[in-house]
Amino acid sequence: KRFKEHLPKCKGLNEAPQRPKVPGKDDNEKYFHLEMLTEKLTPEEKMKLTNTERLQMHKPCGYCYIIVRMDSSLNYEVVSHDLYRGSDTLEKFVERIEGELLNIQEDLSAPAEIIMAPGDLKAYNESTECWICKKPFLKPSSEALQKFEEAKHRLLEVI
Repeated sequence: KRFKEHLPKCKGLNEAPQRPKVPGKDDNEKYFHLEMLTEKLTPEEKMKLTNTERLQMHKPCGYCYIIVRMDSSLNYEVVSHDLYRGSDTLEKFVERIEGELLNIQEDLSAPAEIIMAPGDLKAYNESTECWICKKPFLKPSSEALQKFEEAKHRLLEVI
């Protein structure tokens, strides 16, 4: 009965899992939701901690996760998802997420080819600010360029 009362509150927008988000430096967004059941503690279990009043024990009973990949054109694609219910929820969750990590690492180990449309190279060469932070590019001073040219010529003389 309590599960049926909880279920409508559990689902988010478009019935997606709630939004705890795993941080990462790659282009994959990971959303997950762990479901817990609560059980009342016995008087003996309540006495185990003296500084905290324990009322219930949370036991994991299920999870759901979705991994979404975003490419450089801001296209989104669901690359993986899983829903599980069982007494070994945490073990299964860790096992599956570790497998997903291996898949993501394998995918990222093969660099993608740069795709440039006509005019992209010209726009790149003429750009004066970073498209991410909008700060201007640092231009080397004429003295630094001169030193670079001198070092290059000395290197060519040695070769």
